Amino acid sequence: MEWLEQNIDAYRIVSEILGELRLSVRQRLEQIHGEEWYKKGLPEPVFKRLIASKEREKSIDWYEGQYQEIMDYAVFADLLEILENSPDAFPAFMSLAPSTALLNARFLELDVMRAKLGRARPISETELSFLGTFHLRFRKAAQEAKEASNDVPPPPEEPKKEAEEVPAPEPEVAS
Repeated sequence: MEWLEQNIDAYRIVSEILGELRLSVRQRLEQIHGEEWYKKGLPEPVFKRLIASKEREKSIDWYEGQYQEIMDYAVFADLLEILENSPDAFPAFMSLAPSTALLNARFLELDVMRAKLGRARPISETELSFLGTFHLRFRKAAQEAKEASNDVPPPPEEPKKEAEEVPAPEPEVAS
């Protein structure tokens, strides 16, 4: 297989994993934290990095006409930090590797391959094989996460403050 064909296959796999992971993480955080998922569910350093990435791109990309979600800027290292920040919320994804250290290594490998693809550097057969195997495990974990999230009730709504009744002014009595 020519290197460009390997890179196209690798790009497709990396993009599918990254896109699905972004979506799954956001949906789960929304399920847990409601509308303020990005404030309550994202670790502050991750939130700041995502905002900075979005602002940096926005300042240079004059052609972008579509609104980009903040999670569209999350890379594997960001997503790993989110998963590790709330491991109980993401058991299917945390079980992609037998230990946290190995999960860190796997996400680092994914980030390195994402960077190689972005720089148009060749992906090896071994890397493509890793991606294929990881992709299968990831799809299984994503399905498990989806099934598990269907069993979780939505977050409780914050009680709405009722408007305080203001007593009507007493009528002035003419003397």
